Amino acid sequence: MYDRFERDNFHSKLPKTWKIPNKTSTSLVKYEKLSDVSNIIQKKRRWLDYFTMDKITTLTFFLLRMFFIGISVYISLQIFFTIRNDIRIRVDEEFSKLSYLIEESKYKFLINKCGIVDIPGMRRDCMEWKKNMKKTRSDIQVMGLVMDCFGHIIDRFLEQISWKFFITISCILLIYILFYRRACN
Repeated sequence: MYDRFERDNFHSKLPKTWKIPNKTSTSLVKYEKLSDVSNIIQKKRRWLDYFTMDKITTLTFFLLRMFFIGISVYISLQIFFTIRNDIRIRVDEEFSKLSYLIEESKYKFLINKCGIVDIPGMRRDCMEWKKNMKKTRSDIQVMGLVMDCFGHIIDRFLEQISWKFFITISCILLIYILFYRRACN
């Protein structure tokens, strides 16, 4: 039976240039040189020297930049989805107005018997109702709605910005730029 006391005693009697690579195996490996031990110690020191103040500052600014980039991407995506949703809502509203106009024109066209009887006083109205009845969803001016939506969004955004918010953001940006310059030098 293998006794723990014997194992510890065996380890303590080993010369310093010998090592046991695995605690479960009993084979001994001799170091080639004493410099192997110093290489191991130097690797540990390099690991500790890795976390110097310059590296910590650089890492902090890198993480801060990644945080700002992440927030910017998130805000950009939210703005994109909001604008897309607003445009879709406006197009649907415009289509519902167009559908109502078409139905109203059909009703007036049938009630006034525009296709059957030609009344000179109703000719202009009948032609307008007939033109409205031929409209489709493709007649909606989407580009005009998009520009109107952008104008409305910019207007709402500028209404909400106060001077206090603008000054606060400017100060934060100025502080960031100053610290960024110091970190780069």
